[in-house]
Amino acid sequence: EIKWIYATNYLQWLGEKTENEWHVLSSGWYEVKVGNKRLAYSPSDVYDCGSTYPGYINSPEPKIEDGIVPGRICYRTSATADQSSCQVISMKKCANKELYYLNKSPSASYSICVETDVCSMVEGTPLDETWRLSGTPKSAGGKDTQAIGWYRVSIGNERLAHTREEAKCGATYQGWMTLGRHPAASEGTVNTKICYDTGNGAESNCKKAQVVNCGGHYLYHLEPATTNYGVCVESADDSMCKSYKELGKKKKVQTAILR
Repeated sequence: EIKWIYATNYLQWLGEKTENEWHVLSSGWYEVKVGNKRLAYSPSDVYDCGSTYPGYINSPEPKIEDGIVPGRICYRTSATADQSSCQVISMKKCANKELYYLNKSPSASYSICVETDVCSMVEGTPLDETWRLSGTPKSAGGKDTQAIGWYRVSIGNERLAHTREEAKCGATYQGWMTLGRHPAASEGTVNTKICYDTGNGAESNCKKAQVVNCGGHYLYHLEPATTNYGVCVESADDSMCKSYKELGKKKKVQTAILR
Protein backbone atom coordinates (compact mmCIF):
# COMPACT_ATOMS: atom_id res chain seq x y z
CA GLU A 1 0.00 0.00 0.00
CA ILE A 2 1.34 3.44 -1.00
CA LYS A 3 0.35 6.28 1.37
CA TRP A 4 0.19 9.93 0.36
CA ILE A 5 1.87 13.04 1.77
CA TYR A 6 -0.38 15.98 0.94
CA ALA A 7 -0.09 18.46 3.85
CA THR A 8 1.04 21.87 2.54
CA ASN A 9 2.56 22.95 5.88
CA TYR A 10 5.54 20.70 5.09
CA LEU A 11 6.47 22.74 2.00
CA GLN A 12 10.05 23.99 2.02
CA TRP A 13 10.86 27.69 2.54
CA LEU A 14 7.53 28.65 4.10
CA GLY A 15 9.52 29.68 7.15
CA GLU A 16 6.79 28.58 9.55
CA LYS A 17 6.51 26.32 12.57
CA THR A 18 3.10 24.68 12.61
CA GLU A 19 1.56 21.49 13.90
CA ASN A 20 3.27 18.49 12.38
CA GLU A 21 2.65 14.75 12.59
CA TRP A 22 5.92 13.24 11.41
CA HIS A 23 6.66 11.93 14.92
CA VAL A 24 3.55 9.70 14.80
CA LEU A 25 4.04 8.60 11.20
CA SER A 26 3.34 4.92 10.61
CA SER A 27 6.16 3.08 8.83
CA GLY A 28 5.56 2.38 5.15
CA TRP A 29 5.92 3.51 1.55
CA TYR A 30 4.91 7.10 0.76
CA GLU A 31 4.34 9.26 -2.32
CA VAL A 32 4.40 13.08 -2.18
CA LYS A 33 1.35 14.79 -3.73
CA VAL A 34 2.17 18.50 -3.12
CA GLY A 35 4.95 20.94 -4.06
CA ASN A 36 7.42 19.45 -6.53
CA LYS A 37 5.97 16.03 -5.61
CA ARG A 38 9.11 14.78 -3.92
CA LEU A 39 10.94 15.25 -0.62
CA ALA A 40 13.57 17.98 -0.37
CA TYR A 41 17.16 17.15 -1.33
CA SER A 42 18.68 20.27 0.24
CA PRO A 43 18.57 21.52 3.84
CA SER A 44 16.14 24.23 4.96
CA ASP A 45 16.65 26.76 7.74
CA VAL A 46 15.47 26.05 11.27
CA TYR A 47 11.77 26.74 11.88
CA ASP A 48 10.74 25.67 8.41
CA CYS A 49 8.49 22.93 7.01
CA GLY A 50 6.24 23.04 10.06
CA SER A 51 8.82 22.27 12.74
CA THR A 52 11.86 23.48 14.64
CA TYR A 53 14.24 21.02 12.97
CA PRO A 54 13.51 20.47 9.25
CA GLY A 55 14.74 17.34 7.48
CA TYR A 56 15.82 16.51 3.94
CA ILE A 57 17.23 13.62 1.93
CA ASN A 58 21.01 13.56 2.39
CA SER A 59 21.63 10.98 -0.37
CA PRO A 60 21.99 11.00 -4.16
CA GLU A 61 18.76 10.94 -6.16
CA PRO A 62 17.79 7.39 -7.17
CA LYS A 63 17.61 6.31 -10.81
CA ILE A 64 14.90 4.15 -12.35
CA GLU A 65 17.34 1.38 -13.17
CA ASP A 66 18.59 1.24 -9.55
CA GLY A 67 15.38 -0.24 -8.16
CA ILE A 68 15.00 0.15 -4.37
CA VAL A 69 18.06 1.89 -2.88
CA PRO A 70 19.06 2.96 0.66
CA GLY A 71 19.09 6.62 1.62
CA ARG A 72 18.97 8.78 4.70
CA ILE A 73 17.02 11.70 6.11
CA CYS A 74 19.04 14.30 8.07
CA TYR A 75 17.83 17.32 10.04
CA ARG A 76 19.06 20.87 10.51
CA THR A 77 19.29 21.63 14.24
CA SER A 78 21.22 24.94 14.03
CA ALA A 79 22.61 27.40 11.49
CA THR A 80 25.73 25.27 11.06
CA ALA A 81 24.49 21.74 11.88
CA ASP A 82 22.45 20.28 9.01
CA GLN A 83 23.31 16.58 9.33
CA SER A 84 21.87 15.77 12.76
CA SER A 85 19.75 12.82 13.96
CA CYS A 86 19.99 11.12 10.55
CA GLN A 87 17.65 8.20 9.80
CA VAL A 88 17.94 5.39 7.25
CA ILE A 89 15.19 5.19 4.60
CA SER A 90 14.57 3.35 1.33
CA MET A 91 13.87 5.06 -2.00
CA LYS A 92 12.61 4.06 -5.43
CA LYS A 93 12.48 6.12 -8.60
CA CYS A 94 9.49 5.48 -10.88
CA ALA A 95 8.79 6.95 -14.31
CA ASN A 96 6.97 10.03 -13.00
CA LYS A 97 7.39 9.95 -9.22
CA GLU A 98 9.58 8.95 -6.30
CA LEU A 99 8.57 6.58 -3.50
CA TYR A 100 10.03 6.54 0.01
CA TYR A 101 9.90 4.01 2.84
CA LEU A 102 9.74 6.24 5.93
CA ASN A 103 9.62 5.88 9.70
CA LYS A 104 8.48 8.45 12.26
CA SER A 105 10.76 11.38 13.09
CA PRO A 106 12.71 11.54 16.41
CA SER A 107 10.13 13.85 18.06
CA ALA A 108 7.48 16.50 17.41
CA SER A 109 10.29 19.03 16.84
CA TYR A 110 11.38 17.23 13.66
CA SER A 111 9.68 17.12 10.25
CA ILE A 112 10.68 16.24 6.69
CA CYS A 113 10.45 18.98 4.06
CA VAL A 114 8.69 18.71 0.72
CA GLU A 115 10.61 20.28 -2.17
CA THR A 116 9.13 23.45 -3.69
CA ASP A 117 10.05 25.90 -6.44
CA VAL A 118 12.38 28.26 -4.59
CA CYS A 119 11.99 30.97 -7.24
CA SER A 120 8.25 31.24 -6.58
CA MET A 121 8.59 31.10 -2.78
CA VAL A 122 11.57 33.38 -2.10
CA GLU A 123 12.52 36.93 -3.17
CA GLY A 124 15.99 36.89 -1.62
CA THR A 125 17.64 39.52 0.57
CA PRO A 126 19.70 41.91 -1.61
CA LEU A 127 23.49 41.59 -1.62
CA ASP A 128 24.35 45.14 -2.63
CA GLU A 129 27.51 46.13 -0.74
CA THR A 130 29.90 47.67 -3.30
CA TRP A 131 32.99 46.24 -1.57
CA ARG A 132 31.92 42.86 -3.00
CA LEU A 133 32.60 43.96 -6.60
CA SER A 134 35.59 42.26 -8.21
CA GLY A 135 38.36 44.83 -8.58
CA THR A 136 37.68 46.58 -5.25
CA PRO A 137 40.87 46.74 -3.07
CA LYS A 138 41.12 44.68 0.10
CA SER A 139 41.43 47.90 2.07
CA ALA A 140 37.64 48.34 1.74
CA GLY A 141 37.40 46.04 4.77
CA GLY A 142 34.26 44.12 3.80
CA LYS A 143 33.04 41.06 5.67
CA ASP A 144 30.11 38.66 5.57
CA THR A 145 27.83 39.32 8.52
CA GLN A 146 24.52 38.22 6.99
CA ALA A 147 22.31 35.63 8.65
CA ILE A 148 21.74 32.25 7.06
CA GLY A 149 19.16 32.50 4.28
CA TRP A 150 18.46 33.19 0.60
CA TYR A 151 20.17 36.13 -1.12
CA ARG A 152 20.00 37.85 -4.52
CA VAL A 153 22.91 39.86 -5.93
CA SER A 154 21.79 43.32 -7.08
CA ILE A 155 25.10 44.89 -8.16
CA GLY A 156 27.65 44.20 -10.91
CA ASN A 157 26.71 41.24 -13.12
CA GLU A 158 24.23 40.20 -10.40
CA ARG A 159 26.09 36.94 -9.84
CA LEU A 160 28.53 35.70 -7.22
CA ALA A 161 32.09 35.10 -8.33
CA HIS A 162 32.47 31.43 -9.29
CA THR A 163 36.23 31.18 -9.78
CA ARG A 164 39.19 32.06 -7.59
CA GLU A 165 40.37 34.49 -10.31
CA GLU A 166 37.11 36.47 -10.08
CA ALA A 167 37.28 36.58 -6.28
CA LYS A 168 39.34 39.77 -6.01
CA CYS A 169 37.24 42.18 -3.97
CA GLY A 170 37.26 44.37 -0.90
CA ALA A 171 37.55 41.72 1.81
CA THR A 172 40.69 40.49 3.55
CA TYR A 173 39.80 36.87 2.78
CA GLN A 174 37.91 36.77 -0.52
CA GLY A 175 35.28 34.12 -1.29
CA TRP A 176 33.83 32.48 -4.38
CA MET A 177 31.36 29.75 -5.32
CA THR A 178 33.31 26.54 -5.93
CA LEU A 179 30.79 25.03 -8.37
CA GLY A 180 32.84 26.80 -11.05
CA ARG A 181 29.77 27.77 -13.08
CA HIS A 182 26.17 28.90 -12.70
CA PRO A 183 23.50 26.21 -13.22
CA ALA A 184 20.80 26.09 -15.87
CA ALA A 185 17.19 26.67 -14.80
CA SER A 186 16.41 23.01 -15.51
CA GLU A 187 18.85 21.88 -12.79
CA GLY A 188 16.75 23.27 -9.93
CA THR A 189 18.48 23.89 -6.60
CA VAL A 190 22.16 22.92 -6.81
CA ASN A 191 24.37 22.29 -3.77
CA THR A 192 27.79 23.98 -3.73
CA LYS A 193 30.23 25.67 -1.32
CA ILE A 194 31.58 29.15 -0.69
CA CYS A 195 35.31 28.99 -0.02
CA TYR A 196 37.81 31.72 0.84
CA ASP A 197 41.37 32.55 -0.17
CA THR A 198 43.46 33.03 2.97
CA GLY A 199 46.73 33.32 1.08
CA ASN A 200 47.96 29.75 1.37
CA GLY A 201 46.70 28.59 -2.02
CA ALA A 202 44.03 26.33 -0.51
CA GLU A 203 40.24 26.63 -0.25
CA SER A 204 39.71 27.72 3.35
CA ASN A 205 36.82 28.13 5.81
CA CYS A 206 34.38 26.63 3.27
CA LYS A 207 30.64 27.02 3.95
CA LYS A 208 27.79 25.04 2.45
CA ALA A 209 25.71 26.95 -0.09
CA GLN A 210 22.99 26.44 -2.68
CA VAL A 211 22.28 28.21 -5.97
CA VAL A 212 19.23 28.21 -8.22
CA ASN A 213 18.68 29.77 -11.63
CA CYS A 214 15.35 31.61 -11.63
CA GLY A 215 15.50 32.60 -15.30
CA GLY A 216 16.15 36.32 -14.97
CA HIS A 217 18.22 36.10 -11.78
CA TYR A 218 19.99 33.72 -9.39
CA LEU A 219 19.27 33.00 -5.76
CA TYR A 220 21.95 31.85 -3.31
CA HIS A 221 21.46 30.18 0.05
CA LEU A 222 24.39 31.35 2.18
CA GLU A 223 25.70 30.78 5.69
CA PRO A 224 27.50 33.47 7.71
CA ALA A 225 31.30 33.49 7.68
CA THR A 226 33.66 34.92 10.30
CA THR A 227 35.40 38.27 10.64
CA ASN A 228 37.32 39.49 7.58
CA TYR A 229 35.75 36.89 5.23
CA GLY A 230 33.61 38.13 2.33
CA VAL A 231 32.19 36.54 -0.82
CA CYS A 232 32.82 38.49 -4.03
CA VAL A 233 30.51 39.50 -6.89
CA GLU A 234 31.23 39.57 -10.64
CA SER A 235 31.77 43.14 -11.83
CA ALA A 236 30.04 44.43 -14.95
CA ASP A 237 31.98 46.73 -17.28
CA ASP A 238 29.98 49.72 -16.04
CA SER A 239 29.37 48.53 -12.48
CA MET A 240 31.52 51.28 -11.01
CA CYS A 241 29.25 53.81 -12.69
CA LYS A 242 26.05 52.17 -11.45
CA SER A 243 27.11 51.22 -7.92
CA TYR A 244 27.96 54.11 -5.66
CA LYS A 245 27.04 55.79 -2.40
CA GLU A 246 25.68 59.31 -2.44
CA LEU A 247 27.49 61.25 0.25
CA GLY A 248 25.31 64.31 0.01
CA LYS A 249 24.35 67.09 -2.31
CA LYS A 250 26.98 69.69 -3.03
CA LYS A 251 26.06 73.27 -2.32
CA LYS A 252 25.87 75.47 -5.37
CA VAL A 253 28.59 78.07 -5.44
CA GLN A 254 27.82 81.36 -7.19
CA THR A 255 30.80 83.17 -8.68
CA ALA A 256 30.64 86.95 -8.73
CA ILE A 257 31.86 88.68 -11.85
CA LEU A 258 33.95 91.67 -11.04
CA ARG A 259 34.00 94.55 -13.48
